[in-house]
Amino acid sequence: MTRGTFERVLERIPTDDQLCRRIATGGREQVPLDKDLLMTLWYLGNLKTVNSIAGRFNVSKSTFLDHNRRMLTVLCDSLLKTVICWPSNNDKQTVIDEFQNKKGFPGVLGGNRWDAHTNFGTNEKVSRLLQ
Repeated sequence: MTRGTFERVLERIPTDDQLCRRIATGGREQVPLDKDLLMTLWYLGNLKTVNSIAGRFNVSKSTFLDHNRRMLTVLCDSLLKTVICWPSNNDKQTVIDEFQNKKGFPGVLGGNRWDAHTNFGTNEKVSRLLQ
């Protein structure tokens, strides 16, 4: 994921109720939203243990698990529905043909580098998932 894509994702999630910051009344400093997202992306992109990820981001295991669960819920319930979608039935063959032309693989409808082709416009959805 590029830095720009990370920042666009970060801009879209702070309003979700799942991630509302608590009113600080003492105790440990709250985990910033960007760190929440980074921890979750690290979790999704690596085969590391919870201990390893918690250590990397200097949080307890329970903090990582709690924040990761909330962030995954937000990404799946909110962001996924507004940002990522499969092409319409009418566009599927065009996407398959373009993917074959660009990458040489026949019959592929999607790819794993969605960050390069995601449109974070206000009312627009991703119509194509190409590498």
